[in-house]
Amino acid sequence: MPKRTEPPAEGATSTPAPGPHSRPRKAWAGRLPGGTEPLLEQFTASLPSDLRLARYDVAGSLAHSGALARAGLLDAKARRAIERGLAKVGRELSRGNFAIRAGDEDIHM
Repeated sequence: MPKRTEPPAEGATSTPAPGPHSRPRKAWAGRLPGGTEPLLEQFTASLPSDLRLARYDVAGSLAHSGALARAGLLDAKARRAIERGLAKVGRELSRGNFAIRAGDEDIHM
């Protein structure tokens, strides 16, 4: 796992990666054999850009949950749960305590 060399982007904190048995799996885990080359992970890292756009991502997700509810694809209980979760993420971003772990693929993982 490459070391994070840049400071956390505005609105985020950096926390050490968890131990090898509790690390989140990569999105493509199980499709490709072996691990990822550290240089490739550095090249494809999108966290700095993701964090700059995060508040818009949250706003878009809130709007999307409303559209899904209006279309009858999301019930009121599920919509409220989604909105509570997104509100929590928004608060963490605005307070600067949204945690990013070394090895996270992007802000959505």
